[in-house]
Amino acid sequence: MRPGPAAVLLSAVLASSMGAVSARADERAECARAYEQAQRLQQSGENRKALSAAERCALPTCPALLAEECKPWVTQIRKQLSRIEVHVVASAGCPPHDVSIEIDRVKVTQSGPTFVDPGIHEVRAVDTRTKRIADKTINATSGELHLVELGFPPDGAACSDPVADKSGGVPKVAVGLGVAGGALLLTGFVLGGIGASKRGDLDACKPGCSNDDIDGARTFFVVGDVIGAVGILTLGAATAAFFLGRGDPDTRSTSLRAVPRGFQVRF
Repeated sequence: MRPGPAAVLLSAVLASSMGAVSARADERAECARAYEQAQRLQQSGENRKALSAAERCALPTCPALLAEECKPWVTQIRKQLSRIEVHVVASAGCPPHDVSIEIDRVKVTQSGPTFVDPGIHEVRAVDTRTKRIADKTINATSGELHLVELGFPPDGAACSDPVADKSGGVPKVAVGLGVAGGALLLTGFVLGGIGASKRGDLDACKPGCSNDDIDGARTFFVVGDVIGAVGILTLGAATAAFFLGRGDPDTRSTSLRAVPRGFQVRF
């Protein structure tokens, strides 16, 4: 006998509920483990690791009793740690490119200061292109911010901008569209001016102006408006081509290119 729809639905609900209960149980276990580690690591003087554990058990997903006790630990431990902020100056005043920062041979982000335990630390900047290394050893003291400046010796090479090299300047499509759009817009203005002049001539023949004279003035206005509108649209396409066509072709996700019957935008 096959189970009915109600039985299948009930089984799915029970399985989902059991999964949610299991996930909550795993989260409570992780929080408890981080709580114990934060205490043990503080007692052993490993405050940097203790900070990570305290931040983990202070998360709002942890039981409120643990989180409320862990939150003050985060503030206390940070006051006991040192902070290191690294600034890299490339050779001959060139801006640094493709440089990774390491503290005690461990790569760190360059978004701001890094917390470390007080004591001796090796700070390195590694040029990933040339494999050159600039390093410095510092004695970090508790509660202090240490600014470390690292530089590479001159290598005789001229400065290069990888972004500029890959972008290739202004895209040719944007230049072509800009010139065409400007020419069309100017032509529209000129035709509109001629139409205005023709309309002024009609004042002399009122009220007996011929239909040919009236149609001639009207034609210049209509054609000028159409060509001017096309020129504005072309300038808009040139602007889009300028912004979409710059940057690294390997990483650019959006591009504009000319095709036989118009333009094609790729995302």
